[in-house]
Amino acid sequence: FFVPIAHAGVISLIDSEEHHQHQSATKALGIGLSHFFDLFELHNLVGIFNLLSVITFYAFLLRLFDFTYIGPISWFIFIYFILANIANMLFSYAPYHIVFGKKPSFQALTASAIQAITHLDVTLKVYLNYLIISARTILIGIMILLLPFLTSWLIGWLGFNPSISTIFLVMAILTAPFILFLAQMNSVLEIFLIGLWYRAYHLTNDSHSSAPVSHH
Repeated sequence: FFVPIAHAGVISLIDSEEHHQHQSATKALGIGLSHFFDLFELHNLVGIFNLLSVITFYAFLLRLFDFTYIGPISWFIFIYFILANIANMLFSYAPYHIVFGKKPSFQALTASAIQAITHLDVTLKVYLNYLIISARTILIGIMILLLPFLTSWLIGWLGFNPSISTIFLVMAILTAPFILFLAQMNSVLEIFLIGLWYRAYHLTNDSHSSAPVSHH
């Protein structure tokens, strides 16, 4: 429930900074609440194309059919992954059409797809940056999640024989700072990506084509 509100709020804050206007967090929260229903519906519609949804569906199929059919399932998920990326790219401008264009969710999806196809060069460049940043975040997350297992292996390799509670305490002490770092980094990157798509939206939106926009 909070993600759509925060998404619209961050977009409005970025827009206010772009126009050198101070906007309080309270006002950004109000803007987020005013677009809540449309953005909530939008997030539900495009949720099946998220990377987490693809991974979850893959794990569900493997659990349902066992690893005997891992080959066909993997090919099916690979095609699903490609289609999900295409859909994500086409619908990336939809939140901005809701916030700035005051469009309902289905109209925003249509407008976003038209905008993405019309300005495919810019959209592909921005989406490539999105994929690289997302891959980096996932890689760092996997490394952090592997840290407890590496710690446990190191304790056993050194010949120590501590209690289970001691092992969990050591793992928690070592892992907690990295999890907090990952959460902070993910938040910063999420805001950066919203700002990146904000720039792309105004650069490629035909209704704003006459307005001076920085190409940096």
